[in-house]
Amino acid sequence: PYRGRKRLELLAYLLETRIAGKSEATFLELMDALYPDTDEFGAKAILKQLVYLLRNQLGHQAILSTTSGYALGALETDVE
Repeated sequence: PYRGRKRLELLAYLLETRIAGKSEATFLELMDALYPDTDEFGAKAILKQLVYLLRNQLGHQAILSTTSGYALGALETDVE
């Protein structure tokens, strides 16, 4: 039900991070994974917009801001 391939990729990356036992995915990790061919400034702006769109769709607590990136919030998944 989530429009856009990058939205799904971001959710999958954050879920993989949580399953691996990490507390967050850093901005650099996410930018490298989602926008490897975009300069850092542009990639960070696009990433913030992507998070904004997902929060509007899933609720603000779906993706949490951390000091150096993002973490998956209170979402239930089939994997877990």
